[in-house]
Amino acid sequence: MLGLILAGGKSQRFGQDKALYQLNNQPANNITLAVNKLSLLCDQILVSSNSTNYLPLTNQLATLTHVKVISDQEPYRQRGPLSGLFAASLLYPQKTDYLLLAVDYPLISDAIIGTIASHANCYATTPYSEHYAIAHFSFSADQLQNFLKLDNLSLGNFLREIVHCQPVSFPDSVLFTNYNYPKETIMLPKSKMSESDFQKLLKITLTDLAIRQTVIENQLQQVNQEIHSLEKDNKLDQLERKLQAIKNDYQHYLQFSNPSFKLDVTAFKADSANH
Repeated sequence: MLGLILAGGKSQRFGQDKALYQLNNQPANNITLAVNKLSLLCDQILVSSNSTNYLPLTNQLATLTHVKVISDQEPYRQRGPLSGLFAASLLYPQKTDYLLLAVDYPLISDAIIGTIASHANCYATTPYSEHYAIAHFSFSADQLQNFLKLDNLSLGNFLREIVHCQPVSFPDSVLFTNYNYPKETIMLPKSKMSESDFQKLLKITLTDLAIRQTVIENQLQQVNQEIHSLEKDNKLDQLERKLQAIKNDYQHYLQFSNPSFKLDVTAFKADSANH
C-alpha cells in the first residue's frame, strides 16, 4: 500500500500554504502530521506538491528516505486532487494500491485512517459530507488517463464511477474538520466566550443547519421522482440518514439558544464589504 498525501492545493482562501501551516494546538505542521500518520501503515509515501511548495516540502522531508515529494505534471498541472493522482501514476503506471490523505485534515485520527486502510476501495463519509480525500483504492495510469480524457476532474466521480469505491461511514466529528480560513483554526471554549458571542455562534449554527435541512429535503423530493431502482433506494437511504443527523443536531443546539437573542447582521455586511 503506497501512501499519497495531497499537498498541492493553492490554499487561496486560507491565504498561506496549508501543508506548511501549524495549528496552535498541534506539535508539528500539517505535512509532518500527515506523513507521521501514513507512515504507520505505508512503507513508501508520495507527497503531491505544487510549484510553490515543492522546494520547502522537499527540504523539510529530506531526511525521510521513505518519503518522496512529487510535483504536478502537464497537462494536468494545478487541476485539483486528480493532478496529484496523475503525477503519482506516472511513477507507478501499473495498478497500484493507494492510501490517500489530504494535508488539510490535521485532526484526523490514526484510528480513522486505519479503518479506511482496512477496507478495499473506499472513502470516508460523515452525516453531512463525503471525504473523498481520505480514501483507500487501487488504480492504474490507464484508468486515470482514460477518465481525464472525458474532461472530468472530480475526485469523487473517479472514485465512485471508475474505481467503484464504497463509503465507510463515521459519526460527524471535529476530527474531520477541513480548515479553509486561518481564523477557523482558533476556537475558544464556551467558558472563554461572552454570552453574546456564544449566542451568536448558536444562531449561525442553527441557521446553517436549517439551510442544510432544506437542501436535503429538496434532494429527497427530486430522488423520489426518479424511477424505482436499487440506486434510488440507496440514495434515499443516504439522504434520510443525513436529514435525521441534521435534525438531531438542530435539536441539540436549540436547547442552549436564547429565543430573545437577535443576531446583528449589519456587522457581517460591514465585514464582507471590507474583504
